[in-house]
Amino acid sequence: RADGAPVAEGERLRNPRFAATLDELARGGAKRFYTGAIAAAVATAVSRDARSPGDLERADLARYRVAEREPLCARYRVYLVCGVGPPSSGGVAVLQMLGILERFALERQPPLSAQSVHWFAEAGRLAFADRAQYLADPAFFDVPVPGLLSRRYLALRSTLISDGASLGHAPPGEP
Repeated sequence: RADGAPVAEGERLRNPRFAATLDELARGGAKRFYTGAIAAAVATAVSRDARSPGDLERADLARYRVAEREPLCARYRVYLVCGVGPPSSGGVAVLQMLGILERFALERQPPLSAQSVHWFAEAGRLAFADRAQYLADPAFFDVPVPGLLSRRYLALRSTLISDGASLGHAPPGEP
């Protein structure tokens, strides 16, 4: 609600401005997003943000071109798991976490047990330490994706996890 109160279960939430934006995109496609009134509104919102104004301009959106990339895939036990590769960091982080967790007997623990949550959190610390150190746009930086996803590297990283203590601040590794 406008006052910040949550909408009650079953209560209808209406967002006419968002609905109008979706209607405009449905009528005009992606071009409307990058060159029309939506682009102007996005650029204005970015430049006028009270906490962290940016310098995005309508021309920046108009010049944007989609870059198709191959999916990033790795094995986790019997599964092939795929995600988005750099410049997105999510695919690498998820695949690293799964690789780090592979040596732990997660199937023997309830999903929300203290032990499972601990292993998951520690794997996340390690993956995000690497993310902060190595992930960037490959158009500008050499991102060592094969090293970051190497089974040997991830097995070595997993040995930093102790069952009884937190890593605290996890250091990046050396893929």
